[in-house]
Amino acid sequence: MTSVCRQIRIGCEKPFRRVLRDFLHLSDTDVAWSYKVLLPSGLKRNLYFAGRVSLEKIPARIIYECRCEAFKTEARRARRSDGVAGLHE
Repeated sequence: MTSVCRQIRIGCEKPFRRVLRDFLHLSDTDVAWSYKVLLPSGLKRNLYFAGRVSLEKIPARIIYECRCEAFKTEARRARRSDGVAGLHE
């Protein structure tokens, strides 16, 4: 069962990284991340995450667009019965 789960994870990593890369307009190296661990046998092993993005790498335009979408969503939720949008604390 462990082997099956591992294969599913590996099969999902590449599409997930592609989504991150394409949506955030990043390079392959920007969305991939790994680190090395020392095994009890003395050998080193690389471990990989499905995706990791440093916030400094995300273009300001993407952050702005996401904030605008979040604001519009919140404004829609806060829309009053008279049709006037308003945000309330």
